[in-house]
Amino acid sequence: MKGGNSAAFEQCYNAQAAVEVQSRLIVGARIGTTGNDQEQLVPTVRAIGPQVGTVAAVLADRGLRSTRRWEK
Repeated sequence: MKGGNSAAFEQCYNAQAAVEVQSRLIVGARIGTTGNDQEQLVPTVRAIGPQVGTVAAVLADRGLRSTRRWEK
């Protein structure tokens, strides 16, 4: 990742977690090397284990916004 305002690059990671709202349990997690959270929503939802069942709704902050369409 690009380090701050400099032209240097640093070895960094970007972690995402999927959390069940009522229990606050982490039901999916992933780590990537992207510099921001854009376009990380779909891979993070896909990381949710099959034990959870069908995901009926997703609550996400604006940082995960992407211009790409949801792909099943």
